[in-house]
Amino acid sequence: MTTIKLGGKERELKFSFASLRALENYYKKPIGKIFTENIANESLETLVVMLWACLYKSDKKLTVEKVEELIDESLETEELTFEDLKNALQEAFNNSVLTKTKKEADEKN
Repeated sequence: MTTIKLGGKERELKFSFASLRALENYYKKPIGKIFTENIANESLETLVVMLWACLYKSDKKLTVEKVEELIDESLETEELTFEDLKNALQEAFNNSVLTKTKKEADEKN
């Protein structure tokens, strides 16, 4: 399980099925295209949206804008570093349903 402290609260980061669907709805494209096109560009918007998606299942009231505010606050108070955030998102991605399914399919072939 991947966690980060954000906004004074310990939060679990998880790319669940619900969060992957939220990403599809946000970007208005299939999940495969999101991960090949958006992840590769490493933009700050992508970072915020991916974090929002990871938190989506545990708090559906969070918006992308609120997540951005939480990131700002956490960076300013040094509760979190930019590197910690990137590493946590990468770990959550590596532990995601999507990644595990792909690994299993690759191992069968």
